[in-house]
Amino acid sequence: MEQFLQNLLIASLHGSVVILAVILLRFLLWKTPKKFICLLWLLAGIRLLLPIEIRSDLSLQPQFHFTPANVSVQKWAGYISLIWAMVALCFGIYSLISYLKLKNQVREAVKIRGGWECDRIETAFILGFMKPKIYIPTGLDGQSRRNILAHERTHLDKGDHWIKMIGFLALALHWFNPLVWIGAKASCEDCERACDARVLKDATTEERAVYGEM
Repeated sequence: MEQFLQNLLIASLHGSVVILAVILLRFLLWKTPKKFICLLWLLAGIRLLLPIEIRSDLSLQPQFHFTPANVSVQKWAGYISLIWAMVALCFGIYSLISYLKLKNQVREAVKIRGGWECDRIETAFILGFMKPKIYIPTGLDGQSRRNILAHERTHLDKGDHWIKMIGFLALALHWFNPLVWIGAKASCEDCERACDARVLKDATTEERAVYGEM
């Protein structure tokens, strides 16, 4: 367990380097399509999900080594391991409960063309990973419905629900790292902007006007 947490900390430090690099690139390459920035966020997330030490003479990332100095340090490492496991477990349980509650909330959703409509939700979202479904609120006018469905469908086509899942797992493992929280928030914003850009690119002039008002 201690070896796993040591590698997890190394992965967290390496992931932090990648996150800082992506944040810097967001400013330097602000005219670059956000879809490319999303790919960089994906790489950062994958690195965070590899709690193993990657050693290579070609690597540009710094190498970190942690060696317990004495029995006292090892004892504290055991306590830290327990705290990390408890928080990670609580994180997972809370997320599972939230998912099940949301699943129950849309159990009476009505199938429509392109998704599902539910009168118990206030915003559109995608639920599920293996068989994701689009849910939208009831009562939207025709054009708003089409725009929202197009937006959520674009998220599915781009695989953004998988990027969000990777971000969630990274948060569960690295809940102690504030840069991971910052990176998760920024990646969601970039994915939304990339999705908006793609929808507007394929929309008609009238649809762009309506979409811009939403």
